[in-house]
Order: sequence, then C-alpha cells, then structure tokens
Amino acid sequence: MTTNEQVQRYMDALGWSTVHLARLTNIHHITLQEFLNGDKPLTMNQLMNIINKFTQQYPQDKHWNIYHEIIVQPVMKGEQK
Repeated sequence: MTTNEQVQRYMDALGWSTVHLARLTNIHHITLQEFLNGDKPLTMNQLMNIINKFTQQYPQDKHWNIYHEIIVQPVMKGEQK
C-alpha cells in the first residue's frame, strides 16, 4: 500500500474525515484531499504530524507499527507517493 492509502486506512479505522484530520493537524483540508487522491505529496513534517495524531489514539506498543506502515513500508516497496 502507498503512504496515502495507509493514511486513509487509519482514518477509516478511527472514523475520521478529511476535515476532522485537517482540524487536528492544521493542514488545509484541500491539501489533505489532494494527498489522499495521490495528486500531491505531503512534506515529512506534515506526515509526522498526522502520525502523531494517529498514535495518540493507540497504545504505545502500536506506535512503531503505525510509523512503519505509513513511512517505512511504502519506501521499502518503492511505492512512496
């Protein structure tokens, strides 16, 4: 899965909309939607901000898995978008 697909998967699991995530991260909702559509990449700072908001919803033992699935795995598979 690509980075944007992984972010969308976590958003769906938490029941978050693009607008909700935009409010939590202060990233404009249109920018987030373009990222989720695969049209525009986010900066590493924006991705880390999103990961931070996700990890606040999960126990500490899941934090590395969240980071790995969103950042590391797509890079290792050459699917980074």
